[in-house]
Amino acid sequence: MNMRMKKRFKAIVALLLCAALTLSFGSYVYAEEDEEVVQEIDEVTLNKAKVAVVCQQLGFEKHTDVCIAVMMAESGGHSDARNGNCIGPFQINYKVWGDAAQKIGADLETTDGNIAFGVWVLKCKYETYWDWTQALNSYNGKKGSLKESTNYTKKILKEVTECRK
Repeated sequence: MNMRMKKRFKAIVALLLCAALTLSFGSYVYAEEDEEVVQEIDEVTLNKAKVAVVCQQLGFEKHTDVCIAVMMAESGGHSDARNGNCIGPFQINYKVWGDAAQKIGADLETTDGNIAFGVWVLKCKYETYWDWTQALNSYNGKKGSLKESTNYTKKILKEVTECRK
């Protein structure tokens, strides 16, 4: 492992440990002395780490890879992504989900709130259907039969399968 990779790995571990203790729906807090470490991590890597922490907090860590694949498919992992009414890393449609997010204290306009809410929705969808094809189709707003694979579900499930190899 080269020096850059070692630094990045250490930074991610430090961030995850800090985040596990401090992440909430509305804010992501880290120790001031970790600021230099956090600045070394690019936005996408940081958002992947945040997804992992939220999955762990929600008891959904077994499906972290799916949640990360959804975020990457939706926004490439970028916090400032916007597409019509859809915002943030998980491209949450605020007109559809805004009230629900507000009720559980998730601010969809913040990266942390968007990630926390996106993972929570995926968990709810999965626990409704117990099948990722149906859960992903529902998350993506597919109309009609949720059992049929779409390009969206195929892309995400292919990514997950490759990551698990």
